[in-house]
Amino acid sequence: MDFLIKRGHTILARNVRYPEGELDIVTRDGQCLVFVEVRTRRSEKHGECWEGISRAKQRRLIRAAHRFRREGRLFSVPCRFDVITVLWPEGCHEPIVTHFQRAFDAD
Repeated sequence: MDFLIKRGHTILARNVRYPEGELDIVTRDGQCLVFVEVRTRRSEKHGECWEGISRAKQRRLIRAAHRFRREGRLFSVPCRFDVITVLWPEGCHEPIVTHFQRAFDAD
């Protein structure tokens, strides 16, 4: 989360659970509401971190985000879906963090 705060985001919520799905982090980036999916891996031998976000997972995130916006009466606020990948190979002291803004659309 420090990663996002250092980039100007305001953290609004973490680990929000609904029957529709779970939102890892919800932030505000300027005027935009951002739903952040976080993926962590120790290696990329089974593919890149972001590859685990299937279309079905995206639909669950979109439904959960829709509910969050409805409950907070935030439909007039523009939103986007970001993905943060954290690769922490064995023996490394610092993770490799990559931020994919607008990783997928709600369409």
